[in-house]
Amino acid sequence: MAIGNGLTNPAIQFAAEPDYALSMSLINQSDYYNIEKLVPNCVKSAKACESGGGNTTCVSSYETCQSIFNKILLIAGNINYYDIRKKCEGELFCYDLSAIEIFLNEKSVKEALGVGNITFVSCSTDVYDRMAGDLMKNLAVGIPELLEDGIRVLVYVGEYDLVCNWLGNSRWVNALNWSGQKDFLAAPIVPFVAGNLTLKELWSLLLDAEHSDSLVLTKSFGASLPPELYLHFQLHETSHRK
Repeated sequence: MAIGNGLTNPAIQFAAEPDYALSMSLINQSDYYNIEKLVPNCVKSAKACESGGGNTTCVSSYETCQSIFNKILLIAGNINYYDIRKKCEGELFCYDLSAIEIFLNEKSVKEALGVGNITFVSCSTDVYDRMAGDLMKNLAVGIPELLEDGIRVLVYVGEYDLVCNWLGNSRWVNALNWSGQKDFLAAPIVPFVAGNLTLKELWSLLLDAEHSDSLVLTKSFGASLPPELYLHFQLHETSHRK
């Protein structure tokens, strides 16, 4: 199982945002102290949601914790919160997604997908509103059982992604209570280099990993791999097959 850029344990991950922002020089020490004051209420509200809180409690918790993120953005300025090295461009998610919407709304594409006469949007407020109560649920509680059953878990995140940053992900992964936790924490942190591996070879490498719980930090990337990298990989794969 793989979790990419996941909001898996909100209480831990939101609490890590000021630390990440400070380490990446998005805020200064004074800003950090002020933002840290928001963390206790966030964690308290997240725990209330975790312990069986209803939809209203969980939505309120997200709004409380999101204030941490919003404060960082207010100070950092017009940054791309999925890749803090860039400026936020585009009306949605700091990227121009219009080409995707145009393509998926073409009649021939809809017919090929068998989706009927519906309009594709990059972000549906209706879907979001219906699922908003799930955002603050601690989904990490179910992972130890998977690990004990021998199911391998890969958690990966981009180095420059602020939203679900690598620091928060590493903290909830390290906090998992399972039989392999001690060995996992004692294992050395090593570079993960894919090189010129094909997707099949890369996947085989991941499945053969010594530790069934793995955290991979994709260096020099944001929340998504850049289009030019995908194009390069696609061309490499095509030429490799030939």
